[in-house]
Amino acid sequence: MLSETSLFAPQLVVVPALDDQELARRNTPELPNLLRKLRQTLQAALAGLMREQGVQTQLGYMAKVFARLEQLCEDAPLGPLWRIASALVETMLNGNFTNSPALRSLLKDADKELKRLAEQGVTGINQSAPEELLKSLLFYIAKSDSLAPKMLDLKDQYALADALPGNDVVNEERARMAGPDRDAMRSVIVALCEGLVRVKERLDVFVRGDRQHVSELNALLPPLRQIADTLAVLGFGQPRKVIIDQLSVVLGLAQGQREPSDGALMDVAGALLYVESTLAGMAGSNEQTSREESRLPTTDLTQIHQLVIREARTVLQQAKDVILDYIDGEWDRQRLDPLCALIVQVRGALAMIPLARAASLLATCNEYIQEHLLVDETRPSWVQLDCLADTITGIEYYLERMLEDHEAPGDQVLDMAQQSLARLGYTPAADTLEVPLLEEIITQDELLELDDRKALVSPAQTIAQVLASPVSAVNPPARNVPTSLLPPSADEEAVDDELREVFLEEADEVLDALREYLPRWFASLGSGGHWDSTALTEVRRAFHTLKGSGRMVRALILSELAWSVENLLNRVLEGDVLPGLEVQQLMSEVLTLLPSVIRDFAEDAQRQRNDVDLLAARAHALANGLELPALPATGESVPVEALDPQLLEIFRQEALGHLNTLGRFLDNAEQSASPSISDAVLRALHTLKGSAHMAGVLPIAELASPLDQLVREYKANLIDIGAPELALLRSAEPLLHDGLKQLDTTPLAAIAGAAQLIEAALALLNERLTVVLRESDSGLRIKRNPTLLAGFLAEGMDIVLDAENLLRRWRQHPGERQELSALLDELTTLGHGAHLADLPQVDELCEALLDLYGAVEESSLAVSERFFDAAESAHEALINMLDQVAAGQDVEPRPECVRALNQLLDQALDPSATGLVKSDGHRTLSVTELNAATEQLASEAEHAETAGPDDEIVEIFLEEAVDILDSAGQALQRWLADPENSAPLASLQRDLHTLKG
Repeated sequence: MLSETSLFAPQLVVVPALDDQELARRNTPELPNLLRKLRQTLQAALAGLMREQGVQTQLGYMAKVFARLEQLCEDAPLGPLWRIASALVETMLNGNFTNSPALRSLLKDADKELKRLAEQGVTGINQSAPEELLKSLLFYIAKSDSLAPKMLDLKDQYALADALPGNDVVNEERARMAGPDRDAMRSVIVALCEGLVRVKERLDVFVRGDRQHVSELNALLPPLRQIADTLAVLGFGQPRKVIIDQLSVVLGLAQGQREPSDGALMDVAGALLYVESTLAGMAGSNEQTSREESRLPTTDLTQIHQLVIREARTVLQQAKDVILDYIDGEWDRQRLDPLCALIVQVRGALAMIPLARAASLLATCNEYIQEHLLVDETRPSWVQLDCLADTITGIEYYLERMLEDHEAPGDQVLDMAQQSLARLGYTPAADTLEVPLLEEIITQDELLELDDRKALVSPAQTIAQVLASPVSAVNPPARNVPTSLLPPSADEEAVDDELREVFLEEADEVLDALREYLPRWFASLGSGGHWDSTALTEVRRAFHTLKGSGRMVRALILSELAWSVENLLNRVLEGDVLPGLEVQQLMSEVLTLLPSVIRDFAEDAQRQRNDVDLLAARAHALANGLELPALPATGESVPVEALDPQLLEIFRQEALGHLNTLGRFLDNAEQSASPSISDAVLRALHTLKGSAHMAGVLPIAELASPLDQLVREYKANLIDIGAPELALLRSAEPLLHDGLKQLDTTPLAAIAGAAQLIEAALALLNERLTVVLRESDSGLRIKRNPTLLAGFLAEGMDIVLDAENLLRRWRQHPGERQELSALLDELTTLGHGAHLADLPQVDELCEALLDLYGAVEESSLAVSERFFDAAESAHEALINMLDQVAAGQDVEPRPECVRALNQLLDQALDPSATGLVKSDGHRTLSVTELNAATEQLASEAEHAETAGPDDEIVEIFLEEAVDILDSAGQALQRWLADPENSAPLASLQRDLHTLKG
């Protein structure tokens, strides 16, 4: 019963904190966003791991996250955690450890540390990870038989071979526990209680499952027998008899002799709990004065309930993720396959605690899913999905409240979840209404209230009637334009303070998401209708969260404003409403106003607000294609005041600089016989559009967007700019200046003449692109394929970043070459992609790097500091080239990098002269001999120009060429047999490249 981990004692090293100067160096502007994205990736991978979906892929994502964190926290107190976690994940990838709940629990603890780091920022890397977490992770490292270099380094660093107790030590400790003294008795009882807890956890997993595989209960028999035997040794007759009885029951269940009903399983759980409580009492009864920390931990029903509730909340989150995945996956019903099993799992767990009403609501949810989502051919409406999501969210809030205080009343939250189900036309099977007895005196008001409640969930209502009913008793349905949004009545029961706090934290996270994704979506508009759908989905999801969570906590002003915007975005997603200037302007104003509305709720100061009413009315009008309500004439509304004057002034100065760039370009182009779009004007218009969106100056952003699109498309498709385009840009220049002039008075007013110019720009662009496409199809014109460019960028940026990391690691141990092969493969792939995408500048630099690395691989060139400096410069140049491709700019060739690489290559010697191969079979050439050989080669270079090739070199080449051609032939056959597999192609390219060199 004694665990090895209790005797595991690794030599943990205390890493000193970084000084302020080093922290400042690492505190880059990109750090917060990078940490947030790393955590998002880790959480997504953890979720996939828990569902056991694409385990290898998820572990690969984790490995990349931990490797990046290891770099960020290098030499810092938090660094060892990421190094250990990275090694453990790599070991799991190699199959040394399976995807077990214990390992997932440790990885979730690592995620908590990443969350802390993201919240604290750069100062968080100076705080070490919890010692218990490091110890638990290192225990798995110690138990692994992997021979990977990282694993061996960790075992040496922490002396894990000595830290892991041998069998003799474990047996000795167990022998010490066998004596009759009080401390030994307490140790044995603690171990017994731990064993009982593990048995109960396994039983809980079975209860929450589908209970179809009763053979799983066989796993409970050995530990129960061991517990019974230990109790017999201790002389605890009555607890032993109880365990023996449960052994008989579990054996009958496992063999199918008994039905695994809730009653039978609850009896087993109760009996185990009785034994545990009895043992705890025995251990503590004779030592009343013992210290608090030495008391035996006990497990009561409340602790069991909390364990079940935590697991239920985790599974409910997985269910919500499945629904979101279904929406993001273009309504692919196959993605809903796991949903019913998840809902049933939670329902069974809640029924056992028992939380009967919550379980009943989930059972009703499952009915709706099975009868509609899984079988209906038509796509569900947003209203139906919202109701389903509101129900699940309500139950989740209820469980969170129960977790904090098991005795807290939660009927109000469940009432709202039941209302959401009622709007779907479904009610729980059991009538949860409390009908007074006839003997009780009922007032007329109580009768009316009871009738209202019954009518709310009456099954006689049709779905159409339910969906037509108001969202709440205060605010009208979305199809009507509300006159005013009102707060809850003053006599309404107050919402629980902890629930309010949870909501306010969630609201802050939603605001952060909106501030990130709304500008991204705006910036993508005007690109021929291909806007950033991911950003739009995230924005819509944010408002949906504010609506659902706000209703739960009765933040009605906020929730109904969010619903009006969500309703509008639903129409945009469905293609019924175009995201024009009015929609963008409204969204910017809502985002500006949201913090004050949230603050009102936090301060218990919800009230009817004219500014909120106006925004909600405009959102509903835009969603329904109605005329927009008139803006207040006093200038006190949000549109003018919402824009930060300081931000406007910064934008004005930047915009003037961009317009000056545009003016200079037009002056030069009008004087040129064959003008072309410069990178400067490309950057100017693109930055002008983006900064206008960020500042909220939508009229200028709306005008700059088609101009930016025009110059980018012309540049990407190699279209010559002519008189019509120059005239268009010249006409736009004064309009943009007009937009800047009105910043102080009416920054959001439409610019006179802008609409006509936008229409003309889009028409001209479409006309020219049509001509180019026709010429390309007929073979009259060769242009870059946008699809190939996009694919090259997507793969290329990953390659150059990985290659940069590989080169850096190689430089740390130049005598080893494990990174060299990966570098050759990745650069071969990158060069091939550049060739297909018609990017000769990138291809040329890749070829130069491949030649250089190939010389090292062939041992004809030794590495040096100069070698690594030149290689790093070349890799940095590749990153800059890809940035230029992404921005639609001309890719600048880097002849100086190619020249530096070729100069290094010129120093490459015959393998026998490098000291890396034996010259005579007995000894290795020294450095002095190498220098002499170099001088001799230099003196004989002149003769080599006229003399024929050396026979010995030719013979070596022919032998090597035969091997290369044999390898290339095999790769070719593999590629022909499986054309979709790119690995043989990469091998073939490498062989041919080596043959060329």
